[in-house]
Amino acid sequence: MVLKEESASVLPLVVMHDEGLGLQWHYEGIETHAVGGGVDNVIAGCEWHESATGVRCEWSIANTGESAVKVSEICVKFRLVATEELGKVFFQSWTMNGATGLRQIGAEERSSGVMGWSDAGGSCAAMAGFLDHSKANGWVTAGRIDEKTWRVTAIISREGRSLAPGEVLVLSPLLLRTGAKLSVLLGQQAEAVAAFMGERAKKPAESGWCSWYYFYGKETFEQVAFCAEELANLPLAHSLRTIQIDDGWNRESAGNLPDSWGDWEAHPDKFPDGMAAAAQRIHDLGFRAGLWLAPFAVARKSRFFVEHPDWLVQQRDPETGILTPAPTNSPDIFQLDCTHPLALNWLRETFQRVFSEWSFDYIKIDFLHYGAMEGGVRQDSAATSVDAYRRGLQAINEVATTDKFILGCGAPLLASVGLVDGMRVGPDVGGRWAFDPGWPDWPVGNCSLRAAAIPSLWSQWMHGHLWQNDPDCLVVRDTPTRYESDALGRFEQEVELNNPNYQATSFGLTAEEAGLWVRLVWMTGGMALLSEVWGELPASRQEMLAKCFPAHGRKVSVLDWYEAPDAAVLIASGKPVLAGVFNFGDTSCRVEISAAKMGLSGCWTLRERWSGDVLRGEGDVVVFPELPAHSGQVWESV
Repeated sequence: MVLKEESASVLPLVVMHDEGLGLQWHYEGIETHAVGGGVDNVIAGCEWHESATGVRCEWSIANTGESAVKVSEICVKFRLVATEELGKVFFQSWTMNGATGLRQIGAEERSSGVMGWSDAGGSCAAMAGFLDHSKANGWVTAGRIDEKTWRVTAIISREGRSLAPGEVLVLSPLLLRTGAKLSVLLGQQAEAVAAFMGERAKKPAESGWCSWYYFYGKETFEQVAFCAEELANLPLAHSLRTIQIDDGWNRESAGNLPDSWGDWEAHPDKFPDGMAAAAQRIHDLGFRAGLWLAPFAVARKSRFFVEHPDWLVQQRDPETGILTPAPTNSPDIFQLDCTHPLALNWLRETFQRVFSEWSFDYIKIDFLHYGAMEGGVRQDSAATSVDAYRRGLQAINEVATTDKFILGCGAPLLASVGLVDGMRVGPDVGGRWAFDPGWPDWPVGNCSLRAAAIPSLWSQWMHGHLWQNDPDCLVVRDTPTRYESDALGRFEQEVELNNPNYQATSFGLTAEEAGLWVRLVWMTGGMALLSEVWGELPASRQEMLAKCFPAHGRKVSVLDWYEAPDAAVLIASGKPVLAGVFNFGDTSCRVEISAAKMGLSGCWTLRERWSGDVLRGEGDVVVFPELPAHSGQVWESV
């Protein structure tokens, strides 16, 4: 249903014309959708403002009728017209598990908050993205009309929330940009989003150790202390900040970790002296103490569920009108209602205990999407899911002093801006190259290096602007731990039951695979937490890990060169030249890059940081040594 619109008489309208790149943005109007009708009384307004980097669309809707309208979504439509083909499309996932990256599409697909387009050579690009992600989910969809034209729609989801008679709803500003380099456009977008939503104070780069990918929730206080003591006696100890205890420390009801979510108390057998004693031991060894929680997820078997079911997002029986906790995609996990005052008080009390009584310096808060799922009945019926989610994060921030570090995980990414210090940007890592269960919501798989590596690369535009990126933990082992075999073996059994075409892959990383991951984590400059027992690693893998510290501290972006679908290049700003070359494919490849793109001229010499190999050359093209499958190299000019 098309809205009555103030500017309808002049549509379509060319709102940006970049003659140098041969790109045009054509504005084609605003549409709305509502539950139960009434949209004829809604008027849209739209203004355009030019800036040095593009144009900004300021838009709003107003209800001129006498009855409330339940708005489901509002859409602003464009066409992107190019004189040359923009065949590569950048997508951003809502959480860490979805589709993130650059690919070629034909059918219409959608991206969370931002979308970009580029030619294969990285010399012509465009971008569309929202500025404000604090009130509602924003999506950008695109479908190809012909070789040089894209149909683009920017959508604000209002989830059926009421627009009262006479009410004006101001929507998130939308930025349209063009430029030679997609990486620059995405970086500009990240800067603009951070400025609009409120920049987080920068904190030291996080590094350290995490218990999960070795112990998988089976760790005890003694095991954590042993691993911390081992690291404290290494030369690289001064480069490690935090020892983070992951899931499994908290009370268990029947041996299944999610059973206890909602009851955040120390496991009496595994942490018999409590969590304050665990934090103190970590502090005594010279590290900061970190703790994992899933504050917006509540398990059916928890005491919380029994005692406070009304603090959860509800569903209403259509016949009786009775409210009961609403199920999620996990039948035994429910959503905390972050609009409920008592639930917010519980959050404050929980994290006051973690920060002040137990003295933890760092929290990893996981499965945060449970606080932001659309649908259900909340205490505040006017709140969108994003409103509710941010209220929950704000309650946690209220009791966190400025020296505390908050890491988000499993979160709606852009809705978290300004409220976390770090953010997981890809699926779980693991002790093998690939694990693909064939599930569409995990397009690159899970629990493997490949699954973690690809989204980490393509999320680089966020790092340093919105938060510290967390690519997930450093795992380099060539054999699985017994905990890994047990935990992921049970997971595979479930996959095999539901996917008869599933093909298992063996555990253990080759030197090339482990080397790719270590180089990528170091090169991207984000968080770097080990998840190995140091003494169990071969000396060669210990040496590989040690070179990942300290962080280089330089700004890094994906090089605008998209010729090879399985290869990518990261380049750091400034001098000396620092570049990472990565091959995610299953066959070897050779990367050739313009010397100008690398910032090189004349004769040059590069040294590979891990192997010490030397590469010399001159001229207009840098030809890197052949990259084996699943491998990477990091080159620095000397």
